[in-house]
Amino acid sequence: VTVTTTLKARAYKSGAPPSNAVAATYTLQVVAPTIAPGAGSFSTPPTVTLSTSTPDATMHYTMDGSEPTSSSLVYATPFAIAETRTVKAIAVKSGWTTSATSYATYFVSLGTAATPIVTTTGGSPGPVFILLDSATPDATIRYTLDGTDPTPASAAYRFPVSVPGATVIRARAFAPGYTM
Repeated sequence: VTVTTTLKARAYKSGAPPSNAVAATYTLQVVAPTIAPGAGSFSTPPTVTLSTSTPDATMHYTMDGSEPTSSSLVYATPFAIAETRTVKAIAVKSGWTTSATSYATYFVSLGTAATPIVTTTGGSPGPVFILLDSATPDATIRYTLDGTDPTPASAAYRFPVSVPGATVIRARAFAPGYTM
């Protein structure tokens, strides 16, 4: 049996009436994917590998904690997790019942995002321009001009900020996987 199948059988004997027919359904289910490494806390982005022992099965996964379906991302190669995420995976095969869902939550903390570097240009007699930069990869720099600590909701730095005179600017880098 290579796909989910219902088998029916009846016994026959010469000179006797046939037996009652009996049926049995053999349901084949794909083996749930194994997710490696297992769930845990990581200080560097873990590389996640999915596998199943069911030959010719296709694995699908999500990285946002939602339930995977046959329309979810198709697993082809290992992938890195750069921020805290829950990976869920299923395996499917034509004629077989879809596997159970496997999942693993990865808590990734790459450390503290680098303090932004503040430089200025311009000035007397014109306006002063504030330039911000961060050594943290993929960081978004958030800033305030009133001396309060920046939050993830503060203005995002995109280009030099013009300030009319003496101004207290506070800046902080925010990046996936980094603490504030």
